[in-house]
Amino acid sequence: KMREFPLQTLGRRVPERCMSSHCSPRSYPRTLEGILRREERHHFAERFFRQVAPRYVYGVNKYYFLLGDLVRRGLGHELTVRALARVQSRISAEFGGRFIIVSDFYSWRTQGVVPFQRWHQDGAFWTTESCGSGFNLWLVLASGGGHNHSFDVIRNDGANRLWYQRLHRHLARGLGGGNLSAVLQLPKRIAALGPGAAGGAAGSSLTTAGTREPEVSNLPLEAGEALVLRQEEVHRSDQRDLPRQQWRLALGFKVMERGPIARRLLGAGDPFRRAQKRWRCVLSNDELPDLYGLARAGACSD
Repeated sequence: KMREFPLQTLGRRVPERCMSSHCSPRSYPRTLEGILRREERHHFAERFFRQVAPRYVYGVNKYYFLLGDLVRRGLGHELTVRALARVQSRISAEFGGRFIIVSDFYSWRTQGVVPFQRWHQDGAFWTTESCGSGFNLWLVLASGGGHNHSFDVIRNDGANRLWYQRLHRHLARGLGGGNLSAVLQLPKRIAALGPGAAGGAAGSSLTTAGTREPEVSNLPLEAGEALVLRQEEVHRSDQRDLPRQQWRLALGFKVMERGPIARRLLGAGDPFRRAQKRWRCVLSNDELPDLYGLARAGACSD
């Protein structure tokens, strides 16, 4: 039996078993250190400020900056190859050899720039049926003015576990049409999900008196440290108005376990499909491709 999974906008359908609150691997480390060397962080930060920042519109061409660099073999190619090989090697050492990078993205936060204002989960994770094992590796390249912490995260641990269980229970019942945005009353606030909450259309109130709202975390992160954001954890950009001197630049990697692509989950806007068409890599037709490994080996063309 299939139900709508709580995704931001992609509207994919996945097996109901993927809605279990036990999907998120609780053994994953919350942060990792020492993934990239200082010169590599500087290289990726410089690449952003020189080439990406002038046309930075979050949500438009937001993925595959580094994959494109690998394929085009442009300026700093060898350093990019070594750095991404180091990232993949660390992922394999920490999580296992079946985990691969499937996309890269820059995350830029400064005064007036709030990339994702709504609470969401990342829909691309449900491209395969390896539900629950993926994660974002979100590595801080540099920051200024003391803005040295992560975006807003509702961690699936501690006191928040009950909140996630209730969230999934409401979604399984079709509350808000099975839409995460409706259930969380976006973009105003996080709804306190209680067992007595009534169903209704998008935007209807789900708040139950006396029900605890989830704890929102902003994990402290210095340059070089990386947050491990588990697949099902709800998150958004931090919302506080920043003074001019505060900013933060991070480099994100979406990481997934190799497995068969569930074709019925792929939509026209799927980022993997766009990348495969754009870069013309040598691909298997039925398994999530290691695009970055193929690009490093010269098996992709622009």
